[in-house]
Amino acid sequence: MKAGLSLQELAIEISQQNAAKVDYLVNTESMEFGTEGTQVYLQLFDNEKIPLEPLTVNSIAHQQLGTFTEIPAAYYNKMLTEHPSLLVQNLNEWIHRKADQRMVRTLYGTARAFLSNRYRRIDNMQIAEIVLPELQKIEGAIFESCQLTDSRMYLKVVNPRLQAEVTPGDIVQSGVIISNSEVGQGSVSIQPLIYRLVCSNGMVVNDAKASRRHVGRQNELDGNVELYASDTLEAMDTAFIKQIRDTVAAAVDQTRFDKVIDIMKQVDGSDYIALHVDIT
Repeated sequence: MKAGLSLQELAIEISQQNAAKVDYLVNTESMEFGTEGTQVYLQLFDNEKIPLEPLTVNSIAHQQLGTFTEIPAAYYNKMLTEHPSLLVQNLNEWIHRKADQRMVRTLYGTARAFLSNRYRRIDNMQIAEIVLPELQKIEGAIFESCQLTDSRMYLKVVNPRLQAEVTPGDIVQSGVIISNSEVGQGSVSIQPLIYRLVCSNGMVVNDAKASRRHVGRQNELDGNVELYASDTLEAMDTAFIKQIRDTVAAAVDQTRFDKVIDIMKQVDGSDYIALHVDIT
């Protein structure tokens, strides 16, 4: 988990993870769970039944495995902490009964996600290549939050050069929130933000956001397991890329900011969070 990063540190970490991650499309009959001490690991087998390097399993992948095998979460976690060998027995039994193809996303030798073969990979590197150059254009930008965790990338960026007083003492600034999950924990989301200095939070301008779910066509597998190469990442369409850029650009657009402020001045401050503002 990486939290409280600078923009440069975030870019470096995303690049390092992008180079290190490996994805597999796997038939469930080519998976085998085992234990080493108290650690549960996942073994994948190639088309010649040769085992690949065993993978540790993180909490997100465990949660997704529980959902897939329909093992109740409380019982799954009890087995994981108190009787890992019993969990492995259950996983192997149920995983092999449910003949299916799954996408296993790995990073640094850990299975970090256990997903449908319809999962559409839109990765942090793809988003960063679009948004980071745009963010660097914001003079004096303040990164209120800059995090890269096991579950998601999250940025909250404020532009102090676009500022207004909605009511006496209630000063707001323009900004943008950017988030993405590579492991099935949320869609790509880029949302304009109105940041209130009085309480250090923000009102998302809901109707202006750009978002895309990680769902696509079914990925087909010819053998038992295959490396799902980085060059098979599904390209984002031109219209969505433009929508992302436009949403980030809204953080520096005086006309759009003024339009939101005019609407905010017409309502009570307690109603800000309920505002839906079209700033396109």
